[in-house]
Amino acid sequence: MKNIPQTRKIIAHRLSLELQRRGATNSDLSSASGLPLATIQGYLSAQREISLSELQKISQSLYVNVFRLISKRYFSTNLYFRNVSREAIKFAANVEDAFLIIKDFLPVPSIPSISKIEYNFTDREALIGNVIPIIRKLKGLFENTEKMIDGIGLPIFPISSSANFDAFLLGCPPHYAICINLAKAPNRIIFSLLHEIAHFLFDRERIIDIDVLSTNLYADKFDDNTKPEFIAYKFAQFYLLPFERIDSLCLRWPDIDYSLAQELINVNRTSTEVLINAVYDLTQIRRKRFTYKSIKEELSNITSCYDNTIISYLHNKKEELTVILDNNNSHFSENVFKQVKRVLGL
Repeated sequence: MKNIPQTRKIIAHRLSLELQRRGATNSDLSSASGLPLATIQGYLSAQREISLSELQKISQSLYVNVFRLISKRYFSTNLYFRNVSREAIKFAANVEDAFLIIKDFLPVPSIPSISKIEYNFTDREALIGNVIPIIRKLKGLFENTEKMIDGIGLPIFPISSSANFDAFLLGCPPHYAICINLAKAPNRIIFSLLHEIAHFLFDRERIIDIDVLSTNLYADKFDDNTKPEFIAYKFAQFYLLPFERIDSLCLRWPDIDYSLAQELINVNRTSTEVLINAVYDLTQIRRKRFTYKSIKEELSNITSCYDNTIISYLHNKKEELTVILDNNNSHFSENVFKQVKRVLGL
């Protein structure tokens, strides 16, 4: 068997990685690119001579910049695009490309000194108990979501999009950024930012799916694949609605102080749904065993908060990002600079 050129091996490895990150098959790629299955298999096995026109069709089908794919300085992120629409894949892949182009000019976030998550637990109560002390410490350091983002120095890409996503974390160590969808409701934006901060704190070295929920949040047990998503949800939930406040609210459940419940939502700029889930968790932990449906009915008169202060904050983050790019525009060609600004909505 003749020796396979190193370049073909490298391209085969990169294509296999990008295919895996999208949860796609060889047949999927063949259909999307219009190339015969044998051609796709030839590239993935490094048996086929490289044709730039064929490679461009493959790259376009994977939403990967062909020049990044063949570059000596090829980088990828830990973001996976499984279980999402092609519109969301295309959007996230374009943002990923922009992030990889500008990452060296972004602030490098710091890691707060906190305990590690113990992933050896499997039941929901232990996993929640695992994250509460970390939340307490972070709440002592950062009074709200915005203060935590600024304190950590985590870059934010605020972009309005019709794609089906709330937020996702991009990581190419030591560089990280959160892309957040400004088209969502303010309370959902805050929750999503906290959710992705949790992934940064606990899962930055793991594979991270774009945020279409596949985890059953109401299961009693969680495996290694579902724990990170469950923990990220509970981190956001109890950062917004402190465990002790919800515990106090639930002491005489279903006899509760509705004005206090409404105040908790308003002060912490969150939604009725987050409160329902927090109350559900506490009643289960306290062995009261009320159903989710009954809790939702009991809290039906509580309204979500739609405070817009987070939107103003994120527009400031957009301006900060614009300044960073403008100050470093000499490092990019005019076309690349325009493309990055267009993708990031700047």
